[in-house]
Amino acid sequence: VIQAYSAYNPVWLVEGIADYIRWVRYEPQNQHAPIDVNKATYHDSYRTTATFLGWCELHYDSRLVSKRSQDVSSNHTKNDLVKQYSGTDNETLWAERRWGPTRDGGFWCTRVASTKRRNLRSHEPP
Repeated sequence: VIQAYSAYNPVWLVEGIADYIRWVRYEPQNQHAPIDVNKATYHDSYRTTATFLGWCELHYDSRLVSKRSQDVSSNHTKNDLVKQYSGTDNETLWAERRWGPTRDGGFWCTRVASTKRRNLRSHEPP
């Protein structure tokens, strides 16, 4: 993933976008780290943020990650942009927790990733 951002801010979003590209778009079968949303936050970076971004795309705006990446590129990183794209803010989105609990009480990243890949394939041209 090449991220040519002029500023590495906010770090959680930059790292989350990179992991989103890897774990949600290209290697969902290799991501098995559980996320316990009772302890984690959307701004924990890396896989937690990646999974959160994938979930938001599934439920709110299918181009959210592209838009947020463009926001970071142009130094527009205010939380109100998320509200513009999804109708609500990050905190409210995180609180929804529609991630599907596993037996151990955690939340599997691969569930979002595999659903995302399936939805992407269903929208590809024949």
